[in-house]
Amino acid sequence: MKPSIQHIAIAVREIEKALLAYAGILGASVSEMTDVPDQKIRICFIQLANARVELISPLPGNESLSRFLDKRGDGLHHICLGVADLAAELARLKQQGARLMDEQPRVGATGHKIAFVHPDSTGGVLIELEEIE
Repeated sequence: MKPSIQHIAIAVREIEKALLAYAGILGASVSEMTDVPDQKIRICFIQLANARVELISPLPGNESLSRFLDKRGDGLHHICLGVADLAAELARLKQQGARLMDEQPRVGATGHKIAFVHPDSTGGVLIELEEIE
């Protein structure tokens, strides 16, 4: 199975305001906002025909996402690719010398196993890998 785009994540300071703008522009259905306490983020998804747009906003204590927004402002944060076997994909990437932010899968906001590949290994783009059935 080839990787597929699962979602494109956009970091925003004010998720409620951004949600109205993006949902209006895209004319798509929207999930409920969810807090992810272990990642210190608030998220919601806008469902498109073939992918989702994830809006992410920092909760108090999330210094890395807050720094990202301070440095770059609202905008593209990461691209999530779906893979069949996340552990095997991480092992393959590690063998190729990729810098991994997560060397072992962990459970993400939607309950699927996820891991991040550092932007240093992907031309400056943060890549999330998500195991899909």
